[in-house]
Amino acid sequence: MYITFLYNLMYTYIKNDYKKGFFMKKLIIKTESEKIKSINRTIRIKPECFDKIMEISENTGISFNKVVNQCLDYALENLEES
Repeated sequence: MYITFLYNLMYTYIKNDYKKGFFMKKLIIKTESEKIKSINRTIRIKPECFDKIMEISENTGISFNKVVNQCLDYALENLEES
């Protein structure tokens, strides 16, 4: 009975930490090319964000646009809605 209690306590703790992002999976930039439907929209990006995305784009050979789309997909998949 004590072991079951500990298991449930640990499970709840880990589940809550995962929801808070403590165990968030890493974003892996996909290098295969795929055609995606898109909508043109102008956005403003902080200079430090732009520099980091450009660096990822240059290091992986993936277009800036595809890196941004993968980051957005990842963020939306891991969004905790309140």
